[in-house]
Amino acid sequence: MNFIKRKEKVKKRILLFGIMLGTSSCGIIGGVGSVVGGTIKAAGGVTGAVIGTTGKLIGGIIGGSDGEIKAKNTKYKFSNAEVEISGGKTIVTGILTHNGVTKKNLTIEIPCFDKNGAKIGDAVDNISSLVKNEKWEFQAILNTNETKTCKLKDTYIYEGNMNMVIEGNDEDNDNIHNVEEK
Repeated sequence: MNFIKRKEKVKKRILLFGIMLGTSSCGIIGGVGSVVGGTIKAAGGVTGAVIGTTGKLIGGIIGGSDGEIKAKNTKYKFSNAEVEISGGKTIVTGILTHNGVTKKNLTIEIPCFDKNGAKIGDAVDNISSLVKNEKWEFQAILNTNETKTCKLKDTYIYEGNMNMVIEGNDEDNDNIHNVEEK
């Protein structure tokens, strides 16, 4: 039974990656960033998303707006995280850094929950490259306005073509899975 659940989870992640890849190549979601004083800011945006003062800041970060995830000899640090509802979308913003080697095609998925505590999806953002100690101002998007909270400490971080899944909040390697082997 556990194998079936894992298989379904892997299928969902592969489908999500395919959708993200397809939409980014069509220009719907831009992934181009620029370096300004050591901070990478997203130059692209999601069609229809409005990020600004018109959004409703809900402040729903479980575990606070700062924290860290350790996985496979790399420490990822989050800071200044906020959750905003704007234009029918949930937008999780913040800064992500790491202390490892340069990461290529990095994707983050931040789990979000409704008012009843049920998971409604993951806010997602990606970047083509993130150098050690460089700051990435991410804007992870989830296409719903039903979000009450998001949980940074359970963020998934994928590098490359999603062969490796890094799950947060554990320091051992028991939760690192090679997608191709399953």
